[in-house]
Amino acid sequence: MQHTVQFERPSFDDIAAAIRRTFPMPGSPPITFTPMSFDRYFEAGGFQLRWQQIPDWESYEYGRRDISDDEFLSLLFSPKQPGSDEPLFIVTDECFRERKGFSVPFGDLAAFARDLYPQLWQPRVHFFQPLDMIFLAEESKLLVLLYHEGKRTQFAG
Repeated sequence: MQHTVQFERPSFDDIAAAIRRTFPMPGSPPITFTPMSFDRYFEAGGFQLRWQQIPDWESYEYGRRDISDDEFLSLLFSPKQPGSDEPLFIVTDECFRERKGFSVPFGDLAAFARDLYPQLWQPRVHFFQPLDMIFLAEESKLLVLLYHEGKRTQFAG
């Protein structure tokens, strides 16, 4: 029996509210779902995100090598990752079309990325690509950001 991946489409406002609940930064600027807006948001609370350069990013970005979905998951969710059943808020570049993200159990992320996400867009779009991506696991207090310039960060509260 095949497992059906369930997902929801929370608004950007709902996801921003979840980020503010998880990481309250009084007096912080609005979250506009760009890497720089997260830098400003956390700096207002006295924290600095630690961005790490992803090795050999340019080879992937320019199509000289492929990164599998499993490699991408390992890259983003290392060293920390949410529990398998924990809801994960997701914002990709395509989400800006409707200003709605996704909420998927972390354990279903690979199947969602492989089987569902490409079918949601016309033309079809691969989930893992060298663009900005935002992941929030509210229960684990984990924020994972991918910056299209080949950097990533994890912030755990």
